[in-house]
Amino acid sequence: MSTRTHQSRSFFTQVFRPIPRDYLARRRWFRRLSTTLMIVVLSLLLAAVIVYTSNPSSFGSATR
Repeated sequence: MSTRTHQSRSFFTQVFRPIPRDYLARRRWFRRLSTTLMIVVLSLLLAAVIVYTSNPSSFGSATR
């Protein structure tokens, strides 16, 4: 049973790596995280604007 917890713990650390203790590595880590989040948020906002300006009611009439 201890090997199973060890495997899940190693999987957890591979997906969610801990914040580095080094100052420069920590800055790079936070910059990479903030850049990724900014790209995701701006992409979703742009997609919402495109759908909204292209008359969203026309999407509902296609199924009828």
